[in-house]
Amino acid sequence: MVMNGERVELECEVSEEGANVKWEKDGVELTRDESFKYRFKKDGCKHVLIINEATKEDCGHYKVKTNGDESMAELLVQEKELEVYQSIADLTVKAKDEAVFKCEVSDENVKGTWFKNGVEVKSDARIKITHIGRNHKLTIDEVKPEDEGDYTFVPDGYAFNLSAKLNFLEVKIDFVPRQDPPKIHLDCMGRTADSTIVVVAGNKLRLDVPITGDPAPTVIWTKGEKILTEGDSRVHVDSINGHCVFTIEGAERQDEGIYSVVVRNPAGEDTADINVKVVDVPDPPQAPRILSVGEDSCVVQWDPPSFDGGQPITGYVLERKKTKGYRWMRLNFDPVL
Repeated sequence: MVMNGERVELECEVSEEGANVKWEKDGVELTRDESFKYRFKKDGCKHVLIINEATKEDCGHYKVKTNGDESMAELLVQEKELEVYQSIADLTVKAKDEAVFKCEVSDENVKGTWFKNGVEVKSDARIKITHIGRNHKLTIDEVKPEDEGDYTFVPDGYAFNLSAKLNFLEVKIDFVPRQDPPKIHLDCMGRTADSTIVVVAGNKLRLDVPITGDPAPTVIWTKGEKILTEGDSRVHVDSINGHCVFTIEGAERQDEGIYSVVVRNPAGEDTADINVKVVDVPDPPQAPRILSVGEDSCVVQWDPPSFDGGQPITGYVLERKKTKGYRWMRLNFDPVL
């Protein structure tokens, strides 16, 4: 098995230097007329068939024949896989704010297409689609309720996609008379899965909470029993124009949890809980063990990662190499559990 574009050498050794040797692919003899595709090399009793840059068309069964004997091998050519360095994440956006879906893949030459609810997204005055190097970005300016939906990025030439949801956060602000108790106006409150704010590790966590009250209320943010202030260089707390904003630069695993905001003025107080989930790269599997070894197989068992990255594990990829070898070879194409 080789990757697309790699060099292939099929080598055999016969018992006599002057032996008549012929090569076949899927029962068809390979002749010198095809030297532009195949190269034949002989060194004493050794005979070699060379394919400089293998393609999918080169897959098949190759047979070498000589007087009274033959040998056969199968060649598999695997397409290079596209790795996802950063997937797109769900967004919750208010009216007229900006929504940005972005992802990063391993090949900067790979293009792709964005879809909303299965329909291709086209650039216009509000929607911008960019591709710079390995990064792909979809930006929606001045978000409207009709922008809510499921967004998908599909890399050209690959049978998979990256999906995320845009949630439109409707903010309702009622008339507030003077000496009114403080009020938090936030639809995304509580501790259920539907009210969870998801942020990718390394990105900015920004909790923007609309509040009302007369006189203007004071604001306290807490996580557990700890009051959050700007003592940490990553933390910023602001209260401007009827909003209390809590920001963490570069979200980390330990930032996951329930955040509480309390607003107070002489007329009363109001509180809200916001569930924040940080999605990160999972830890590697733990403690691989060989349970049994057969003639041409073995049974392997391992423990799941101690941290699953914030999402359920969908499967594992197994690779193997010879003890004195340098190259790892993938054993499965579909993830296994």
